[in-house]
Amino acid sequence: MEHHHKIKEKGASLVEMAIIVLLFFTVVFGIIEFGLFLYNQQVITNSAREATRVAIVARDEDNPVDSDDIIEIATNYIESNIVSKANSQPNVIVKYYPRPVDISNPAYTGEDSSTLNSIKLRCGTFGDALEVEINYLYSFFFLPFAEKKMKSKAFMFCEGGPVPPP
Repeated sequence: MEHHHKIKEKGASLVEMAIIVLLFFTVVFGIIEFGLFLYNQQVITNSAREATRVAIVARDEDNPVDSDDIIEIATNYIESNIVSKANSQPNVIVKYYPRPVDISNPAYTGEDSSTLNSIKLRCGTFGDALEVEINYLYSFFFLPFAEKKMKSKAFMFCEGGPVPPP
């Protein structure tokens, strides 16, 4: 009888081990996935910041930046730094706000990138503003059908140009 009881215990420890290993790897892969997600969110955020920064620095007549340049800067930054299995393309929206900019009022109007493509941004007046918004569809590595929309905005005021009278 004693020998028969030990065989049953061997099977129980194998089942326990299978459950623990499953839980352990679920936690490990969850941590890896969460880390990749946070890294990629930071890439999206930094891309918006970099593209906005290039556009708002002092520009002269010989060195204008248009929205196509801004979109290209943001897209290239994302494509060279993102870690994702998807072939998702970022959606970059550029908005320009001439002075005076009322950022406390969410109803202010700006031009979206479809009407801004041919406009050269020169930050002609100190205090004009530029906003770059990036949307990206992230696909998870270990969850085969899960996707999450990432979004980031950068809003900066122009540094160059003459300071208008108060």
